[in-house]
Amino acid sequence: MIGMIDELGYLFEDSGVEVHCPELRQVMSEDELVGLVPEFDGWIIGDDPATARVFRAGMSGRLRAAVKWGIGVDNVDRDAARELGLPLANTPSMFGREVADLAMAYVASLARETVSVHNGVAAGEWP
Repeated sequence: MIGMIDELGYLFEDSGVEVHCPELRQVMSEDELVGLVPEFDGWIIGDDPATARVFRAGMSGRLRAAVKWGIGVDNVDRDAARELGLPLANTPSMFGREVADLAMAYVASLARETVSVHNGVAAGEWP
């Protein structure tokens, strides 16, 4: 999603929304989030730990809502958000096609032993 901000930035600007993206990493720590989330009105949650501690810290600052990018919410403490009265949503229709494409690619790869053949060729063999 971060890669699309430049492409879609005009939508934020037209709506008067300021966007901040932390240094790109797969996952931020809970301590980092506790220091960062309170600075913003909304949080688009990735794979980061969206814990009760982070939600409380966020709501002690400016946080008013959060949305989980994608369907999976296993890293989100939904009970804590509900108890704190923090509006929380996810985007269940996102990535369905991509996940299906990847699943089919894995099935074909396993059926044709593509990885084994590739590794053999890379080792100078012709399996």
